Amino acid sequence: MANNRIILFLIALLILPFDGHSSTDTISIPSPNFHQVRKIYIKSPEIKKQASDKVRYPVLYLLDAQQEWLTNPLLSEIEYLQYTHDIPQMIIVMVPLVNREKECREGLQENEKSPLLEFLMMETEAALQSYNPSGLRILLGHSFSASFALSAFLKRPEFFDIVIAHSPIDRLESLLLQFDSAYADKTTIPAYLSFGSTHSSKDYWHRTIFNELKTKHQSVMNKLHIITSDVASHTSVPLITTPEILSKIFLPFSLRFDPIGKIDNEYKLLEKPGTTNELLTEINNNSTLYDEFYPPEIAEINGIGSRFYENGYMDHALAVWEEIGLNYYPNYYEFHLNVGELYLKKNPEKAALHLKIARLLIEDANMPVTEKAELLESIRKMNAESQHKN
Repeated sequence: MANNRIILFLIALLILPFDGHSSTDTISIPSPNFHQVRKIYIKSPEIKKQASDKVRYPVLYLLDAQQEWLTNPLLSEIEYLQYTHDIPQMIIVMVPLVNREKECREGLQENEKSPLLEFLMMETEAALQSYNPSGLRILLGHSFSASFALSAFLKRPEFFDIVIAHSPIDRLESLLLQFDSAYADKTTIPAYLSFGSTHSSKDYWHRTIFNELKTKHQSVMNKLHIITSDVASHTSVPLITTPEILSKIFLPFSLRFDPIGKIDNEYKLLEKPGTTNELLTEINNNSTLYDEFYPPEIAEINGIGSRFYENGYMDHALAVWEEIGLNYYPNYYEFHLNVGELYLKKNPEKAALHLKIARLLIEDANMPVTEKAELLESIRKMNAESQHKN
């Protein structure tokens, strides 16, 4: 096992892998609601290629995708928050608007149909199914599209779970009254609003009107989640406040496995673990995202497994990487490497199988040539060590 420490060192470096490199598909939808072909852009996690169909991802609908100054930095911020494991991997649906004001205002009265809302709920939803979406949906808009997002959330709360509205001002008082009525018996509303600075060159009009309405409608305002920035301009509000809002929304996600395998500053377990079955049960019980099952991500699996491995609990580490890791990410070569190495003494046949799968996946992986050569050489040495012992 000592000869194979390079493998586990490389894996330890990847406890927080940068999964942000994701693929973006352009989808053209012949839309009966808009009476024309409309494009959307769907960005799915690259790690989806390694995952089984059991892994289903929350969906973030990003309106105003025709504005690159908005979408590009937001996508970078989301990727970084995923890299730091503050938020989960998500499917991001970027929705360009053609006639922004008209589309965000049309058909949002109680008995009317909104073409944009129907487009999201029916046509976009149909296009999403092959991407393994979960039931968790978040709608994000800015300015006009923020007011639309609030309206859509109020009109179809069974579809959208969370709404993020940056600097909404169009129909804001009417929307607040609707929230007050719809959530009269609730203490909190899953709606996040943000506003910028009152400086004349920043977000003056939106923030000033919001401040007036906040005083006038204090009861419902106390139920909403309000983020303000005293430095943000109208256009920079979403770029400055979105990371904070997403981190707040997904705080339970970022902490969900914190109680499992707790360690001190020297990487020593604070408590002796229970049985491997108890560990697997605890992991599964904590695998939630809001009220849905959401399996551990690769970073979480590697983090838990490495803590038990480094403290000498090899059966626990094996259980995590085999029963959890390979169950949800069967095409992720590092889990096969870990399992193969830990089976070298216990079950050489199983070890050989997993090392073979790891070798095939590594050969097919897009990685630096030197890294690939080192990993393949390590597998060769493990196989040679196993044959020598047998």
